[in-house]
Amino acid sequence: MFGAMMEGIGGLSLGDKWAMMDILEDQQDAQNKLIDSMTELNRMQAENMRIRNEMLESGKTAEIKVDTTGLEPALEMVMWHFVDKVRIRVNESAQQFLLGFPA
Repeated sequence: MFGAMMEGIGGLSLGDKWAMMDILEDQQDAQNKLIDSMTELNRMQAENMRIRNEMLESGKTAEIKVDTTGLEPALEMVMWHFVDKVRIRVNESAQQFLLGFPA
């Protein structure tokens, strides 16, 4: 494969030329494997996109379901805490308004 290129390199022994050819062929093999891997990755990504498009078109999208059974007391506590904070701010604003202080 690289014989023609190697003939033009003077000053190298035959053993060195063979060693260089082996290195170049190993590099070519590595590049070919990389290209094959990238081709397979692209194929798999295209397949993934095709499947996702099919799912979107058919309405089969991922759904997250949350079961709040047993959370009512905690949610009520949070709600009342929120209402208390709002009530305190409203009272502070009302007091400032009634006393004639700017907000």
